[in-house]
Amino acid sequence: MRYAITTRSARRHAMTLVELSISLVITALVLGALSALWFAVAETWRRSSSSQATTLRASQVDARFEATFRQARYICQWTPGSISDSSAAPASCFFWRSDFWNAAGNVNNAADFKTQVSDGLVQVGELALVEFDAASKRVYIYQPKDPSAMDSGQRAAAGTVWTWADLSKSSNLSTFKSLTYVEKKVLSEGVSAAELNVPVTPSLSGPIVEFTLSLTGSGATTTVYSTAALRAPSAQPL
Repeated sequence: MRYAITTRSARRHAMTLVELSISLVITALVLGALSALWFAVAETWRRSSSSQATTLRASQVDARFEATFRQARYICQWTPGSISDSSAAPASCFFWRSDFWNAAGNVNNAADFKTQVSDGLVQVGELALVEFDAASKRVYIYQPKDPSAMDSGQRAAAGTVWTWADLSKSSNLSTFKSLTYVEKKVLSEGVSAAELNVPVTPSLSGPIVEFTLSLTGSGATTTVYSTAALRAPSAQPL
């Protein structure tokens, strides 16, 4: 007896509307989860980069301020400013940066400038002013040009001696900034507020300058607080 074997191909049915809807929902959930994951990773990276950039800027600003004040011989006058009060007078510090100036201003003899002997007098060419400008959100430093960049008249003027009466006179800050041989340079930018302090230190301790800066940028704000000790301070000029 023979048996006839018949085969029938399995017929595939198309997805029903319900199955298709469920598949679409599952796919949407998976894509949504992946999108949320990538967004979280990107946001974490952005915040981390911003924080690192702000920290790096704060370190650079700290180093610049410390280097500026550490070499100073004497703080002649200063305005504290304020971190919290925007109506306060801008922070500033007028100081005798070093005792090095050659009153003769002989720039043709380079060795003459490298072997200066401190005379204990304060020439205008030895002064500097650090000042916060709230409008531009910058801290500027005003100081005389290098002697080689001055003409003979400017070098002679920069060799003028200022006594303590001149150095402590507040109106002389504007006079100093307006001198033709004084340059204005950016010491730090992105500064929304600045505060300075020159506290009275014990007799056995050297003078210091305290500074607090509020830095803004890259969507973050950080506050820098540090101090700079005057390395070789001098007595008050006469």
